[in-house]
Amino acid sequence: MIRNTFFDLTSDCAPMEEVRQRVEYNASVKSSNLIILVLAILIACIGLNMNSITVLIGAMLISPLMGGIVAIGYGMAIYDIHLIRRSAMRECKMKCVSYR
Repeated sequence: MIRNTFFDLTSDCAPMEEVRQRVEYNASVKSSNLIILVLAILIACIGLNMNSITVLIGAMLISPLMGGIVAIGYGMAIYDIHLIRRSAMRECKMKCVSYR
């Protein structure tokens, strides 16, 4: 009895619709994500100029590019081709902003 309640992973599970909404929200291209992306680019430039790996890792951690990658993976997991396409296009837009 204790083993069943101790290892029960479904008791604290979020509904699938809520998970989908959070993934899509984090993958969206909004002004706040673009501002954070520009700040991450500036921090990465400072890290490159200072030759500091710690600052570069910090810039990667605050970069919002991971949301699109997570959304693509989630779309593959649930076999949703529309989510995969939207997320890939959003990721391409964010990468175009970061490379310019």
